[in-house]
Parts: sequence; structure tokens; C-alpha cells
Amino acid sequence: MFKYKRKARFLYSSLIGYRCWRVTMFITSFSLSSLLLYIILSTQPIMNESQLLAVSCSIAILVGLIGALLQYVGLFIHGFCFGLILSIITFICLDMKNRANGLSTSFWLPIGLILFLGLICAILSLRFQKSMIILTSSCLAGVCHTIVLDYFLQLSVLLQFIHKRLLLESTRTLCLRHWIIILILPIVMLFGIVIQYSCTGKNHDHRDSWQRGIIF
Repeated sequence: MFKYKRKARFLYSSLIGYRCWRVTMFITSFSLSSLLLYIILSTQPIMNESQLLAVSCSIAILVGLIGALLQYVGLFIHGFCFGLILSIITFICLDMKNRANGLSTSFWLPIGLILFLGLICAILSLRFQKSMIILTSSCLAGVCHTIVLDYFLQLSVLLQFIHKRLLLESTRTLCLRHWIIILILPIVMLFGIVIQYSCTGKNHDHRDSWQRGIIF
């Protein structure tokens, strides 16, 4: 069920992510906060799986509403989420280069990248709001689409690879099939940017949408 929801989020984010920007802020804030809360709460042995999901999703709904109703909070979280994706991609590339050269990757590298790129993209999102909303929503759509394909085609091999490398655990080398699935991300991202700039986001200012409502 969650995989089909990700598929629906891909269609929404890539086509009308900017047009319905407050819903986009809610989805991004909810997804990021629920993921972080789940990771943090999973360290508590007294909670089972259903309790973890219930608590993390309940708190994430509140965070999502805050991100949707408070414009600058939502934009900051939206930009930070884009920076998080960039930092993970950068870390994987640097890590693969280090492994090819026989070098070990520092534990502080992913932490530094997440903080640096996350804050940079969050600040850029506050400054260049329309461009960053379109760029980030298209990128998130590409990520969701890649995760769904990864799950249905190879049972989340790529997701497990990224998770293990972030924990600096040993993994197998990616093959050609994995790289083909990864290429879906930039293709979907480019598709979403073109559609939103040329159609759904054209002649639309998100700063006025709260007063006049959403018009399709």
C-alpha cells in the first residue's frame, strides 16, 4: 500500500507540486519528520513496530501542518530535504571513489554533507522560492519513482545498499541493472521541471495562492 502511495506522490509532485505548494509542503514535512522520528524511536526496545509507526506518524502530522501553514518553515524543510538527497548522492559517489582507490570513508563525511548541503539548499529555498519548490518537488518525485521501481523490480536492493553504506557496512558492487534504475531519477526530475515551468506553474505565484485559493 505504501508503495502505491509513493507512486501517487510521484505523479502529484512532478505535475502540480508547485501549483498546490501548501500540500507539497505538508507531504515533504510529514515524510521527512516521520522518517527521522521512526529512526530515533526505533532505538527504544520497549516499542513494537505498530507503536513506532503510530507515534512517528502522529507527531509527523503536526510537523506537516506546521510546514504547510507557516510558509517559511515549510520552505526551509522543503529545501533541507533537497539538500539531504544531494548529500546522500554526493556521499555515495565519494564513497564509491574511495572504495575503488582502496581508501576508507570517514564517519563524519555523511554528517558534514547533510548539514552543509541541507542548510545551503534550505537558505536557497527561502531566497529563490518558486525555482526551488519546482526543483525540489521534481527531485522528490524522481526519488519516489526510483524507490517504487527498486522495490517492485529487485526488492529494494538499492535502498538497502544506500542504508548500509551510510552505516559504513560492507556491500556488493552495483551492476548495470541497478544503474539503469538510478537513471530514472534524473529523467523524472527533468520531466517534472519541464512540465511545471511550461504548464502547471506558468503564470502562477504561490505567494498569492493562500488569499485567492488554488485555481487550476
